[in-house]
Amino acid sequence: MKYKAEMINDTHWAVTSKAGKVYFVDTVTTDEAEARRLAVIYSMQWHQKQIDKMFMQGQRDGLFKDNACMGDYLC
Repeated sequence: MKYKAEMINDTHWAVTSKAGKVYFVDTVTTDEAEARRLAVIYSMQWHQKQIDKMFMQGQRDGLFKDNACMGDYLC
Protein backbone atom coordinates (compact mmCIF):
# COMPACT_ATOMS: atom_id res chain seq x y z
CA MET A 1 0.00 0.00 0.00
CA LYS A 2 1.31 3.45 -0.86
CA TYR A 3 0.29 5.18 2.38
CA LYS A 4 -0.02 4.01 5.98
CA ALA A 5 -1.87 5.09 9.10
CA GLU A 6 0.55 5.86 11.90
CA MET A 7 0.49 7.49 15.30
CA ILE A 8 1.93 10.96 15.01
CA ASN A 9 1.83 11.73 18.74
CA ASP A 10 0.43 10.19 21.93
CA THR A 11 -3.21 10.63 20.93
CA HIS A 12 -3.43 11.25 17.18
CA TRP A 13 -3.19 9.19 14.01
CA ALA A 14 -2.71 10.33 10.41
CA VAL A 15 -2.03 9.06 6.92
CA THR A 16 1.71 9.11 6.38
CA SER A 17 4.19 8.82 3.55
CA LYS A 18 7.96 8.77 3.15
CA ALA A 19 8.38 6.15 5.89
CA GLY A 20 6.30 8.16 8.35
CA LYS A 21 8.33 11.34 7.97
CA VAL A 22 5.43 13.26 6.38
CA TYR A 23 1.72 13.17 7.11
CA PHE A 24 -1.39 14.62 5.52
CA VAL A 25 -2.72 17.30 7.88
CA ASP A 26 -6.32 16.81 6.79
CA THR A 27 -6.20 13.15 7.92
CA VAL A 28 -5.30 13.77 11.57
CA THR A 29 -7.71 11.93 13.87
CA THR A 30 -7.87 10.27 17.27
CA ASP A 31 -9.50 7.22 15.68
CA GLU A 32 -7.08 4.55 14.44
CA ALA A 33 -9.73 2.85 12.29
CA GLU A 34 -10.54 6.13 10.55
CA ALA A 35 -6.86 6.76 9.87
CA ARG A 36 -6.52 3.25 8.40
CA ARG A 37 -9.60 3.82 6.23
CA LEU A 38 -8.18 7.11 4.96
CA ALA A 39 -4.82 5.45 4.24
CA VAL A 40 -6.58 2.91 2.02
CA ILE A 41 -8.52 5.66 0.23
CA TYR A 42 -5.40 7.80 -0.31
CA SER A 43 -3.53 4.75 -1.61
CA MET A 44 -6.37 3.84 -3.97
CA GLN A 45 -6.44 7.40 -5.32
CA TRP A 46 -2.66 7.41 -5.87
CA HIS A 47 -2.77 4.09 -7.73
CA GLN A 48 -5.72 5.27 -9.87
CA LYS A 49 -3.74 8.36 -10.88
CA GLN A 50 -0.84 6.13 -11.91
CA ILE A 51 -3.17 3.93 -13.97
CA ASP A 52 -4.66 7.03 -15.64
CA LYS A 53 -1.18 8.30 -16.56
CA MET A 54 -0.14 4.94 -17.98
CA PHE A 55 -3.33 4.58 -20.03
CA MET A 56 -3.00 8.10 -21.45
CA GLN A 57 0.63 7.41 -22.37
CA GLY A 58 -0.44 4.16 -24.03
CA GLN A 59 -3.07 6.06 -26.03
CA ARG A 60 -0.53 8.68 -27.10
CA ASP A 61 1.88 5.93 -28.16
CA GLY A 62 -0.84 4.19 -30.18
CA LEU A 63 -0.80 1.05 -28.06
CA PHE A 64 -4.58 0.95 -27.59
CA LYS A 65 -7.50 1.07 -30.03
CA ASP A 66 -8.87 4.55 -30.67
CA ASN A 67 -12.19 3.80 -28.98
CA ALA A 68 -10.66 1.73 -26.19
CA CYS A 69 -11.88 2.03 -22.64
CA MET A 70 -9.40 1.65 -19.81
CA GLY A 71 -11.65 -1.00 -18.29
CA ASP A 72 -11.13 -3.17 -21.38
CA TYR A 73 -7.55 -3.67 -20.27
CA LEU A 74 -8.01 -3.80 -16.51
CA CYS A 75 -10.69 -6.49 -16.36
